[in-house]
Amino acid sequence: MKTIKKINYKIIIAALVTGLLVFILAFADKTKAARNNRLDSQDFHYFVSGSLAYRALEALDLRINDALYQPDDNVSLDIVVIGIDAETQALERYGDFQTWSRGLYADLLDNLHYDGGTADPSDDSRPAVVCFDILFTRNGDAEGDQRFADTCEKYGDTIQGIYYTIGKQRVNVNEVYDGNVYEVAVLQNIARPYPALDKIAKVALTNNSVSDDGYARTVFTDIYSGEKIDSLALAAYKSYLEYNGEEYVPHKYLEDGTKKIYFTYSKGFPKNGKPFDYIPFYQALEFTPKELAERCADCIVFVGGYDRGMQDDFFTPATRSEKMYGVDIHANTLEAIAQGKLQIQASRTATAIVYSILSIALVFFVYFSSLPIAIIGSVGAIILDFLANYIARKSGIYLQVVYFIVPAFIVLVTAIALHYLVVRAEKNKINNAFKMYVAPEVVDEMADSGTYELKLGGQTKDIAVLFIDIRGFTTMSEGLHPEEVVSILNEYFGLVTDAIFKNKGTLDKFIGDAAMAVFNSPNDLDDYVYRAVHTAWDIALGSQELAQKLLEKHGRTINYGIGVNCGPATIGNIGSEFRMDFTAIGDTVNTSARLEANAKAGQILISQAVYDIVKDWIETEEIGTIPLKGKSNEIFVYNVVKVIDKPGYIESRSESGKKTKRNRVSHGQI
Repeated sequence: MKTIKKINYKIIIAALVTGLLVFILAFADKTKAARNNRLDSQDFHYFVSGSLAYRALEALDLRINDALYQPDDNVSLDIVVIGIDAETQALERYGDFQTWSRGLYADLLDNLHYDGGTADPSDDSRPAVVCFDILFTRNGDAEGDQRFADTCEKYGDTIQGIYYTIGKQRVNVNEVYDGNVYEVAVLQNIARPYPALDKIAKVALTNNSVSDDGYARTVFTDIYSGEKIDSLALAAYKSYLEYNGEEYVPHKYLEDGTKKIYFTYSKGFPKNGKPFDYIPFYQALEFTPKELAERCADCIVFVGGYDRGMQDDFFTPATRSEKMYGVDIHANTLEAIAQGKLQIQASRTATAIVYSILSIALVFFVYFSSLPIAIIGSVGAIILDFLANYIARKSGIYLQVVYFIVPAFIVLVTAIALHYLVVRAEKNKINNAFKMYVAPEVVDEMADSGTYELKLGGQTKDIAVLFIDIRGFTTMSEGLHPEEVVSILNEYFGLVTDAIFKNKGTLDKFIGDAAMAVFNSPNDLDDYVYRAVHTAWDIALGSQELAQKLLEKHGRTINYGIGVNCGPATIGNIGSEFRMDFTAIGDTVNTSARLEANAKAGQILISQAVYDIVKDWIETEEIGTIPLKGKSNEIFVYNVVKVIDKPGYIESRSESGKKTKRNRVSHGQI
């Protein structure tokens, strides 16, 4: 029957600590810490959001979401990018763009607008809107500046970029924060067009928002000086709708300048390295008005830097290792706005509460489940978290999956590790118990090879069998207290067990005041017959010291009779499915038992079969042919009076002898 685990304080503490850590990390908000602008480290958000764990989890979450959703290769608008690239600037007639007359941009606008050469307006072609991701801040040549401003006013479909920077100012606000010193964000600089252009220009922000990990993945929106300035992408979208006679429906995220808005890229880098329809600036000027206007008719045109030297490139989740030019990022943002692929971060409080509860529940679930169920449950929980993330993203919510995935993964790995340790401990426990019957090195060998199985059945194998019995035990025990009898047995069985294990034998069983040992079972053992005889000799030598010890302690002594035989026997698990013994049976075993029964006190009787194998290493006296109970034929028997140690044999047993010391008490108490 399966054991049902009980709840203990350790699992309760582990679950609560897990939930608390998840809550703290999920609840911490770096943007909130930034809004607080605190310099003292006592602020909870400031402290947690600055921690290494928080930053690592935030970065991991962004990477996961990027891998799942960026980019989605879904483009709905006709967008053309005209790039000021290195190829254009390498031409002598153009040179470095910083030295260009603004008249070149006026020429570009003229080329983009084609009147058809007739009075029929249907012959005309023009772009829906032209967005300049370029800052025309300083005055240049007066003629070129004025011409560009006049051309922009003439067509009325251009958007000029502006750029602003934010600085920080230290302030002391005693009445609110008890004298703590803070930094507040202040507008530092606004880069607007030169005066002639600024008078007539429709402006939009060209800033790109970069996350803490250095990737541009959020929409840049802001409000300053009481005037809301749209981002270049949003301004382009509004103009595009107006061009097509459609009304802009305010987006709840974009109109709230306080929230961080994530967006999904529509295009990464295709094989040609250009996300959108691309025209180099010099080609746009060299096309005839009809050629260029036809290519850009009714399109959204972005004009911007396309050269690394212009330092307007950023890492993005759509390109990962290669930077994307800012003008392409604005185009991607425009696509996201048009398709509604915008997300705001889910409530930190709600996320923290839900994830902490789920983490606590998962800890208990894994604790009460078997390992396969725990793995399935944990993986299922992670999959459900990803599914919730997908549904939330489609609903315009950025759900940070990492704050549940990571705890779930850690809980799962911990469960697997604990299961392994428990199984290993149980295995060691079983092995240690098995070592009470089999030499430790034999058990270790069996465990390493995985060859032992508890199943009924056996096999025929050549083995050596040793039986030993205390002579006069019944008479001795009648005159002693039970405690003294047990003490004597403990000493006696300790001696026997040590001798068996030193010689790598297997202790088969204790039978009252007798014991049975086998050699070459269950694993193969070299020189097993010699080992059996040497075990008997070790017992004989040890008995001399033990007899003197017992005589001094109890006023009694003991002696022994030993029988050793070898030959084929059936070995294996004998019994039933509910109770079995690993033992050996057969005539070889019976003969060994009969030899022990015929042995006098202090004798070691061996059969002819044993003698023939080890005769070069023993000294014996012939007993002769004797009848054995239950056998029709008599056998020739020898009494061993000395065993000669083979070279190196004693040294090879030393480690085994050390291992068996720890088992002595347990054997004596069986």
